[in-house]
Amino acid sequence: MTMSNCLILPTRWGIHWKIEINNAAEQGLACFKYKVPPAMTSIPLLALIFLSSFSSELVKGSDLFSARVQVTEERKLQNYIVHVKQLEGRASTQSEDLKSYHLSFLPAETAAASDNQQRLIYSYQHMISGFAVRLNKEEVDDMKNKDGFWKESNFGNGVIVGVLDTGVFPSHPSFSDDRMPPPSDKWKGKCEFNVSTCNKRIGARSFNLAAKAKGVKSEPPLDDDGHGTHTASIAAGVFVKNVDALGNARGTAVGMAPKAYLAIYKVCFGPDCPDSDILAGLDAAVADGVDVLSISIVDDSQPLFQDNIAAPWILTVGASTIDRSIRTTAKLGNGEEFDGESVFQPDDFPPKLLPLIYAGSNGKPDSAFCVEGSLNGTDVKGQVVMRERGGGIARIAKGEEVKNSGGTAMILMNPESDGFSTLANAHVLPTSHVSYADGLKIIAYINSTKTSLAAIVFKGTIIGDLFAPSVTSFSSRGPNLASPGILKPDIIGPGVSILAAWPFPQKNNTNSKSNFNIISGTSMSCPHLSGIATLLTSSHPEWSPAAINDKCGDAYSSYSVKVITPQGVDVCVKPDKLHFSKVNQKITYSVTFSRNIEKTSEFAQGYLTWVSAKHNVRSVVAATLSEKWRHAERA
Repeated sequence: MTMSNCLILPTRWGIHWKIEINNAAEQGLACFKYKVPPAMTSIPLLALIFLSSFSSELVKGSDLFSARVQVTEERKLQNYIVHVKQLEGRASTQSEDLKSYHLSFLPAETAAASDNQQRLIYSYQHMISGFAVRLNKEEVDDMKNKDGFWKESNFGNGVIVGVLDTGVFPSHPSFSDDRMPPPSDKWKGKCEFNVSTCNKRIGARSFNLAAKAKGVKSEPPLDDDGHGTHTASIAAGVFVKNVDALGNARGTAVGMAPKAYLAIYKVCFGPDCPDSDILAGLDAAVADGVDVLSISIVDDSQPLFQDNIAAPWILTVGASTIDRSIRTTAKLGNGEEFDGESVFQPDDFPPKLLPLIYAGSNGKPDSAFCVEGSLNGTDVKGQVVMRERGGGIARIAKGEEVKNSGGTAMILMNPESDGFSTLANAHVLPTSHVSYADGLKIIAYINSTKTSLAAIVFKGTIIGDLFAPSVTSFSSRGPNLASPGILKPDIIGPGVSILAAWPFPQKNNTNSKSNFNIISGTSMSCPHLSGIATLLTSSHPEWSPAAINDKCGDAYSSYSVKVITPQGVDVCVKPDKLHFSKVNQKITYSVTFSRNIEKTSEFAQGYLTWVSAKHNVRSVVAATLSEKWRHAERA
């Protein structure tokens, strides 16, 4: 279980518009996400988002046919997601009322058209306040004239983000100096790269004295791993058009705060990230004038007095899924199909049924986990080989073993502990990474017949997952093991199958200019939140770290408490209503916990939520009950 830390220096909650673009392959899909600033919730806020595009390439044929299919860009319908303010005083409403409300935002001619119901694709009620709609460019331009339509963001302009990691690949297009002015005089750091300008990567230094003592050679802050380049571009990479990962997730890549500056502190050398080097990097970052620090480094939980990196301003981040998958499907000889994931989807590999074997059928764990050499003496040539995730063997390394042994494709099965959390990796051969439950069904099929068959079907980039965001299996869910009274992580962020910059070409990459990769980890979640903190810092530099973590509402607002009690615990909140009458006002309330007669387990969880007409502010409650109190009964 892992968590990543984002160290956040003074900043403020406010507007943060541009978060992330993750574009899909075949459809050219893009996902822009926005946050509504509290100060603007009184405006009928409208944010319009480009979702998909059609190919601009015309079908070749006769002049008459070409004339029929030609449509001007202005009249072509495209899919958009529109974010709007919630109906005043209501968190949700009836579906028909909601559709009518959403239709009111469309241009008058479009809303009155006979096909308006077909134009309105979805009315969202719970995940966001908004809708999906099909519009042409003229209609989009018309919507831009409505009050509250979002037009621009400062994208973190002027803020300095410090990234402590494995260094950076400075010449990557995600770190281009183009149109980046020099930093202000507050920047006191230096850049150890021998380049003429450092207007985006304004700082780059190595801190490896502790690593050198262990035999590591002195190195410049150049990234020879990929991890640091990936995380830095998530936090503050600039817009880069026409990118993909082995042909998938095509589109424009951009970090959370593309106009922010980057200061790179290389403190990790190979697997070693000594505390003394990390502290030296932190010390230098503060002296250099860094505003927000992003540290995608994990370690075992330990008491706070023994943790050299622990600090009250740390925001600890868990990892969640996103609503995009890079899908491959394992199709069995009996017709069953199981959806999985893989980035590597070659055009020249047909979805043909091939012999399927389970490498663990001999009962040896080394074979099931694909330890190097475990397939020696096993004929897998031309076959689909099923392997299990885990065993200390990297997922891609398992595929390399299958490929080196003559296997044609691989089905990778989760262990029970990883459940349904599948990942899109740049495998070296056609692969489908499936869930534990689906893996058991595939094994049952193999055992049920003497001629088991399987094909790997490539389905490319798929947008839409009703269960996203959800906490992934490799992320910690908390609480803090060393100090259970401190609930960690503080927040979750996108950390599964994230596309971002990479310092070198991937295997099977035929486009040497497209150095982007899809990887997963809490390390990817952390810079997403660091980027959000950067946007807030740019808009509201006077706010403290605590203000970032709080939910800030409006003045002249009232909140009522709603309590979901942990099992076996009574909760009393006084007062149960809060009334705010001025800006920056603070009100104190008390929460009392007492044991009731209900039997329960050692741990119980609930939450209390303060609800206003516009906001819900939720605090998680975790209770630890001793053996004595778990079984207590009252007369």
